[in-house]
Amino acid sequence: MFNHLKKDHTVWYDTERIWLGDSIVSQISEGIDQSDCFVLLISEDYNQSAFCQREQNVIIYRHINRRKRLLIVKINNAKISNIIEDLRYIEYSSNSRNMQPIYDEINRVCEATVTRIDEPDFDRDKLIDDILQFKSGCMELETYTYSTSGTIKDKDFILNEGVIIIKPGGTFFRPCLEEIFKRIVKKCIINRVIVFDGRAIKRMELFDKQYNTPVRIAIGDIELSGKDYDEINRIYNTVEFEKEYGAAYSNSLVVPALKLCEEENIELDELTRLWDEGRQPNKFWNGKHDGLNKIGYQKSVYPIKGRYTNQPDVRIVVNGYVPGLKKLFIDNESRVIALHISTNEKWNELRLNLIGHKSDPNSCKDGTIRKDATRGLIPLDDIQGNVVNGQRNICHMSGCLFDGMRELTVWFDMESTDTVLGKILKNKGIIPESIKIAMEKSLPDISWSITKSNNGEIDDIIFHVIDEADVLNNFIVEKEIQSALFQEIDTIVQNYLNDAKLQIDMKENPDLLEKYTIIEKRLKAFITEGLYYKILKNERYFARRVAKVFEDDNNEEILTSLFYEVANEIEKIIQRDGNTNVSSEIVAEAYKIAANDIKFISNNIYKSNVYSPMLFYSKIITELPEQAIKCAQRVKYNFVKELSSINLNVSSGNATCIRDRKEWKTFVENDLQYLVKQYQNTISESPITTLILCGGRSTRMNSTIPKHILPLGEKFLFDWVSDMILEATNKSSMIYATTGFRAELSDLVYGNKIRSIKNELAFGPGFRVATCLEALKHNDGLFIVVYTDMPYLSPTAVRNLIEHVKSGNTSKKTFGMMTSHADLGGYVRRNAQNKIERVIQGRIAPRNISDEMRRDVGLYVFYNTQEFRDALLDVSNPNVRGEYYFADVVHELYKKGWNIVDVEETKANSRCVNTSSDLLLLASDIDVSFNFDIIRDNFKKNYKMSIPEHNRDRNTLRNAIMRYNGPFYFIKFPE
Repeated sequence: MFNHLKKDHTVWYDTERIWLGDSIVSQISEGIDQSDCFVLLISEDYNQSAFCQREQNVIIYRHINRRKRLLIVKINNAKISNIIEDLRYIEYSSNSRNMQPIYDEINRVCEATVTRIDEPDFDRDKLIDDILQFKSGCMELETYTYSTSGTIKDKDFILNEGVIIIKPGGTFFRPCLEEIFKRIVKKCIINRVIVFDGRAIKRMELFDKQYNTPVRIAIGDIELSGKDYDEINRIYNTVEFEKEYGAAYSNSLVVPALKLCEEENIELDELTRLWDEGRQPNKFWNGKHDGLNKIGYQKSVYPIKGRYTNQPDVRIVVNGYVPGLKKLFIDNESRVIALHISTNEKWNELRLNLIGHKSDPNSCKDGTIRKDATRGLIPLDDIQGNVVNGQRNICHMSGCLFDGMRELTVWFDMESTDTVLGKILKNKGIIPESIKIAMEKSLPDISWSITKSNNGEIDDIIFHVIDEADVLNNFIVEKEIQSALFQEIDTIVQNYLNDAKLQIDMKENPDLLEKYTIIEKRLKAFITEGLYYKILKNERYFARRVAKVFEDDNNEEILTSLFYEVANEIEKIIQRDGNTNVSSEIVAEAYKIAANDIKFISNNIYKSNVYSPMLFYSKIITELPEQAIKCAQRVKYNFVKELSSINLNVSSGNATCIRDRKEWKTFVENDLQYLVKQYQNTISESPITTLILCGGRSTRMNSTIPKHILPLGEKFLFDWVSDMILEATNKSSMIYATTGFRAELSDLVYGNKIRSIKNELAFGPGFRVATCLEALKHNDGLFIVVYTDMPYLSPTAVRNLIEHVKSGNTSKKTFGMMTSHADLGGYVRRNAQNKIERVIQGRIAPRNISDEMRRDVGLYVFYNTQEFRDALLDVSNPNVRGEYYFADVVHELYKKGWNIVDVEETKANSRCVNTSSDLLLLASDIDVSFNFDIIRDNFKKNYKMSIPEHNRDRNTLRNAIMRYNGPFYFIKFPE
């Protein structure tokens, strides 16, 4: 087939276009985008391939959205997807040698145009005659009888579909119908036509079903939100309102229209007459106290004076157009014509250019049915009434394809899965019951989001239906998620427990239960995200859910597009690696980590405070897919190790001291002499040398960016600590950044502004400090070691600690450390004489600690003597992580009889940045600031994050931050 077709066509064929080393996904995507016609050879093998199914879906969407031609060849009676089963296809048997019918059909398809019922092939007069003969009830007309061919043609295309309603109000009139149908059939195929009278509309409750959202708002079933009331308050809570209506504004004046009619016994027509006064040009949407104003999707309000049962004599009526519109539809003399249409036009463009996209006809585009009716270009029946306004606006057209699917179920009693969109959703695993719930309960959110978007294409619609406005969480897959959680989560948790070799009966160890419960809660949240990814069955749907983090950002479109590219690369890596060690929760977390870091590097600090911003940005983005997966894998590893720490007699199983570690011996033999020589020239007359530990991998920050170059306010974490040290030592300290993880990023941020000692070996901070001290062994002066995640330490406390160490003794055998009563991870244990004897890491040894113990702050002062370095090399790694903690040197020094002193730091100054929650707390300054506006502005100014304005409760916000675990930008501020 390929050899034959390439004679007359440019043909994309994988074996000819994809070379060794090429990205398969990228090359196929490029081929799809560049092609005008697709030939799908569907066999059972093709159907069994998940990769081929994704490819088929993309082709189908291109076919629908961009009108690309499609030929289906069904091989050996293979099953065809329900989305395309109605299209013309060719049967082919693998036993056949005759390919000519396929070649002929390809030529026909390449030359074909979309079939539509148009002027030469459509008896418009006959259709209008039949419509006007309608008397009562409801009647469906068979549209094929108006086609001169007498048959419905085979389908060559999947078309967008929905509903057009010709509304009552002077339209049941031959000249009017002739003009309307003349315009419609130029753009659409009319599949079905049903005519109703008002009694049938009322009996079948079609009005309430059609205008589901505005009617429920007018009844009060859908309550106004806090934002709605804020907007109403902004418009009407004025001095002018009080003067005009004799009463001050209050929320109690706001009443849904149909509820008001029922409570006050007001006729529907009468309320609408009063409402229509607000349609005067000087009042309509004027944003003032006396105006009829839109406050949200399908929500309008207008103050109406009247004699009400209770004072005052004014009500701010919600959706006052609904009573009159309902009257218009259900009046005995009303006639409504419903059309099931299909089109190859983009739906949003058709609505904009054919019907008119605004309810107010005067606001519609020139040449549309609604606008031309106001200009007299579409004649109306004077007897029925020729008024044209927001209610009597001639025609309605489904707002989007999702609305179209819903309205086909209303007016034509179709099942959702019989519609094009319904078939696609079903093919994506969305059950009909879930689609129905989404149509009933989430219609405002889905319709509004899709209607206001620019494309309205099928793939965009699907993403919105699945994910927009909490549909994902509340409706579409909630049942599946809950079922999966019920069936799978305990098994998955047990797998983690098995990996951790945790076999403790918590009932017999109640002191460990609380620790386990905290870990389990975080673990289940982690697993749940993976189940969402798994159940959605399509990475782009989950990606869209994650991409909501970019909403309301000024660069939302750019950031979202960039994120989709990164997400696509994440999928490529997983496919490349055979998906063997990548669980669904790792992929889900990698998506969130990637989105989080894209948000991070969009902040101004990475543009203004970086030595080489473009190179930094490029390196982050280029490496983000792989780094995000690695970070997510470490997150999973951390869960296993945290669970392992609960075990009794916990250990790494092969503990060794630093000096016996083979990597240490390799370092001494191969790297040490070079480092000593390299840094010997940097040793100055400075009385103090500081090592700022910057080697962490930001795993608990859920980021791929090294922690020391994450922003805290307007400075990086490293700069906070560096500035504090310079102030504490009167700028007399030589400062080194001890970098490891992605050290090159630190170079791109700082250039040559700071001194760095690099070592990529990741065996814990104790190992890192040991390599640095050996590299600087010719300097046996006073050293400070401090973690980069302690930004607020007091220079005064540091100075005090330095003096304690200096005055301790003349043999340089005094070790100083800073302690606090803050909630930190290192617990300081003292002997009976109140002497410090060791530091216990609570995260890995939770059984040996108590809340009464003081905590290790993470700043130490000592002399870099050979004896100290020897004690550090004696530090072992018996913990579950197999890491060397620098604070473990305390016990080695204690055993050797050293004098260990401490200075207490305040809790306020001992705030640490270990996790995203910690960074959020410090970024908001919520622990010391009681001014909500300052807290909110801190987030907005430095991180472009928005806190809901109407929730100003500091404690609620702080509790939400404290409970949070995950990437920085994915916190949900309390509503």
